[in-house]
Amino acid sequence: MENLRRLYGVVLVLTALLCLPCRAAESEAVVLNAHWVRHEYQPYCLSRLVYTIDGRDTVSVERLWLRADVSVADSSSRGYRLSWRIHHLSVETDHYLSRQWADFVDHFEFDYPVSRQGAMTGGDLPKRLEALLNGEIDRFFAQYKGKTTLESRERLYRLRDGLAEFLLSAVGQLHQAYGLGYVVGEVVPVPVKMAYGDRGQEVDAVVYKKLESCKDGVATLVSSTVMDTAQVNRLLRQALEPGASLPVWQQEDLGALVMHLSSGWVLYSSRRREVREGRYIYGDENEISIKQ
Repeated sequence: MENLRRLYGVVLVLTALLCLPCRAAESEAVVLNAHWVRHEYQPYCLSRLVYTIDGRDTVSVERLWLRADVSVADSSSRGYRLSWRIHHLSVETDHYLSRQWADFVDHFEFDYPVSRQGAMTGGDLPKRLEALLNGEIDRFFAQYKGKTTLESRERLYRLRDGLAEFLLSAVGQLHQAYGLGYVVGEVVPVPVKMAYGDRGQEVDAVVYKKLESCKDGVATLVSSTVMDTAQVNRLLRQALEPGASLPVWQQEDLGALVMHLSSGWVLYSSRRREVREGRYIYGDENEISIKQ
């Protein structure tokens, strides 16, 4: 879970851009702000696909689906508090215990503060989410009558960690553009720190963001993330056995966000990451969309 906290911290330190008044003309800046009222809510469908490819063969696939009712629990002159109610969790996996746990989880909720513009202002969500999911695991095993192995439990804990990472990523995706100003067609480089590997390392990266269009009150923002190849190669070397050759490393990291400007609600968000290390490809795809 420590790696998830680091990843969540990365989301919160995106370099702020100059916030300019919203204009109709495409040559001027558009600000993506929240315009919520108390007790307003939006139902979202969330999905995640994680896969590993060895050469031409897909060796592992895991899918997660859930629904999230995102509501404005509180509104004041200082900002908002958003609440997420998670329900209808399902998982596609070959691990029976993980499927049982997903069926057991009925619903759970978490909340956090945001600014008047809609940007996140709190930093303790990873710890609270960790405690929440640990509680769901404990409740499940308290009523579970079957026998389990250590390996099977560890597989379930990996699903728990994956769900936590997915939810933190979804929260970050939802709030990534609030309070920031963009000009249609202009590419904005945003330097960030990104988690890499399973030891909590961080490398420098740049997120290139572009306001693709702003028509009929709907803004479409696209992004591409480029990690520092030299830093990644250094970490790869450190993990190799003495004398082993450095594997070929490539990454593709693309994102998209669609926002309804007058209401301030995100209509759709996605992020697709694929990393190639030697003959292996590791990918994950996250999507958020308003439930129709």
